[in-house]
Amino acid sequence: MAMEVSWNRDSGVLIATLAGRIDSANSMDCHEALKSGIGPDDESLLLDMGGITFLSSAGLRVLLMLARKFTGPAKAFALCALEDHINEVITVSGFSQIIQVHGSQAEAVSAMGGTAAPATEEAEDAPRPTSPPALRDPLDMAVIGDNITDVANYAIEKYEFVNPQLAENVRSEAVSAISGLLWTEVERAIELRKQTRARLFQAAEAKLEEVVAQHGG
Repeated sequence: MAMEVSWNRDSGVLIATLAGRIDSANSMDCHEALKSGIGPDDESLLLDMGGITFLSSAGLRVLLMLARKFTGPAKAFALCALEDHINEVITVSGFSQIIQVHGSQAEAVSAMGGTAAPATEEAEDAPRPTSPPALRDPLDMAVIGDNITDVANYAIEKYEFVNPQLAENVRSEAVSAISGLLWTEVERAIELRKQTRARLFQAAEAKLEEVVAQHGG
């Protein structure tokens, strides 16, 4: 499922409600779709991520590029309504250290300077519908290398978000060094995955023999 976006405004805050995936294959299309909905006078952008089922490092770069447009006096950018598995990506990547993340649209609009009324106690207590995370494709571990450069570039752009821009030679060296390190980590993860899979089969066979033995087999 490609990413879909719908727009609305609340108390002066432009809100984009997203659904689907943001990955390497569609990240630039997503960026263009989001840019196209932003007007020249918009100073606050809120992304409701409640419908996002997958977010790759390329997707993080899209968010970071949008955040840059809303950095400065009287501007604001935030995310809200993240599912747990998406929130984990936002957290472990360090994105939440530089960008506001809120539980709901109402909470975010209020924090961004809007005048939205806070959610009622009853609404806060009501469970928010959740969707299960998309199952990982069996090939994900094999093709993760396609995302190595995205991870490296995201790390650099996140650094530049709060620091001066790197010189081109420094950026190039950093991408190369980070990519080399990440490939080592990928190879280690692939080997661990193989070992884990083998242990699962071994454990299943051992448990089967135990059950059969209990029944005198």
